[in-house]
Amino acid sequence: MAINASPLMRFDGYFLLCDFLGQPNLHAQSFVYTRWWLREQLFRLGESPPEPLTKGWHQFFILFALGTWLYRLVVFFGIALLVYHYFFKVLGIVLFGVEIWCFILMPIWTEIQVWRKRWDTIGPVVRHRPAFYLMMIGLAILIVPYDVTVNSQGMLKPEHSLSVVAYQASRVDTLPPERGSVVEAGGPLISLSSPELLQKIQKARIKVEALERQHGSAGFSVEAMRQQGGA
Repeated sequence: MAINASPLMRFDGYFLLCDFLGQPNLHAQSFVYTRWWLREQLFRLGESPPEPLTKGWHQFFILFALGTWLYRLVVFFGIALLVYHYFFKVLGIVLFGVEIWCFILMPIWTEIQVWRKRWDTIGPVVRHRPAFYLMMIGLAILIVPYDVTVNSQGMLKPEHSLSVVAYQASRVDTLPPERGSVVEAGGPLISLSSPELLQKIQKARIKVEALERQHGSAGFSVEAMRQQGGA
């Protein structure tokens, strides 16, 4: 209902608005009037409007036409994208081009052709305006394929780095986190272990436990105390 009630397309809402305003051909009238207004704003040709209007109708026609053009630009471009994505690529590209040309580029091209036919009148006015030369420079920047590529070499390094060296042969138990991971301050980055050092520690613990048991069971025996002293 919202789409059908919109006066920006030729659906029921448009014809209801035409009947309400008493304008039987609102789209065509507003489009012609707005094209005249655009030419006057751009070129100051001093031509009379297509039809005499009051200030209120003048503003309404311009706003209505500009809103309709913007709305149709969005709608037709969206339809072209849907056509491109929902059909196989070759047909999608063809239909996309047809949609863009018929509904978006053709009206612009038609207006440019009008400017070209009237260039004898428009040209002298435009050439005395700085905006014309700025537009030409902008078009040249967009169209001419300037090569602004800068080739160079570089090396990405961290801002701070720290070298860690194990003083004995070690084994990596925990790998460092992946690139781009968030690491908390003070958290472990990598863990190493030395099997040889662990074996020595284990032997030392066993020897300490044996000595503690021997010391606990010796009591006050002089012979046991002499053996502990020798050990």
